[in-house]
Amino acid sequence: MSNPIAIAPNEITARASAGGRTSKCMLALGMVALACGALGLVVLLTLTVIDVWYVGLLLLLVAVVQVAVIPGCRGWKGIYWQSVAAAVYILGGAAILTDPLLESAYAGAAVAGLLLVAGFARSIIARQMQPRRGWSGVMLAGLIALLLGLIAAAEGPLANPFGVALLVSLEMLLLGASCLLIAANARAETRATKA
Repeated sequence: MSNPIAIAPNEITARASAGGRTSKCMLALGMVALACGALGLVVLLTLTVIDVWYVGLLLLLVAVVQVAVIPGCRGWKGIYWQSVAAAVYILGGAAILTDPLLESAYAGAAVAGLLLVAGFARSIIARQMQPRRGWSGVMLAGLIALLLGLIAAAEGPLANPFGVALLVSLEMLLLGASCLLIAANARAETRATKA
């Protein structure tokens, strides 16, 4: 009689392969998001309307990378929420590019929505990771993004371009840190599966 708990060798190979792909994709996305978030913060030192537009471009760049890594993350539980976050990044980036002064209600709502949805998605991904390594860091990043979203929804920082650029840059840094934690978790699981 076979052990029902035992995992077939081909399933182990499939899990290791999926974990390796997820690790590489999340590492790439994390590095791009961290770089874009850091550039966004540097832009704050010389803030003009063009610089807010530049932060919108950085946000779209991160969204494009998010969409590009989705096929490489097949089999990862958080892929749906990562896709939702990518869509919201696209909407937020487009809102900033079309209205860098955020004078329209749409643009302000898009930035607040970006932060709230990204924080919610990150919190769900963290719950899916629990109790594996790195889940608490991803959860913390999600909660911080939710807090930034609530601040943005209260329209405090949206009264000026500096606040928008700051919140969006911080969100990109949170995404980058979360992706690096997810990549480390996937890599550790891949090693454990192969062992």
